Amino acid sequence: MKQPNIFMNASARAWVLRMGGIFTIHISSVTTQDKSSAAIAQACMLGPPKFTADYTSQQHQGALVYVHRGLQMQNAPLQVMLNDENELIVHRRVEVESV
Repeated sequence: MKQPNIFMNASARAWVLRMGGIFTIHISSVTTQDKSSAAIAQACMLGPPKFTADYTSQQHQGALVYVHRGLQMQNAPLQVMLNDENELIVHRRVEVESV
């Protein structure tokens, strides 16, 4: 099964690359106003430990993805890593990690 991708702006992508490219993420439902590109860009500018990006899988269309380095999140967290084409790939994580 093909893994969904996360597409984000250059600022967020550069931060992911600097931090090593693997993260635990949590999908949160948001209101229509929160989904604006301006809100996403502003959140990306905040830098670690959290930024937002559009999550484009059909299952979570329009949701924002919150990325927290080294934190275990609720609701079946996902893992993000970079593939050879420098795309961010999402894998659902089911194991429980100690915090």
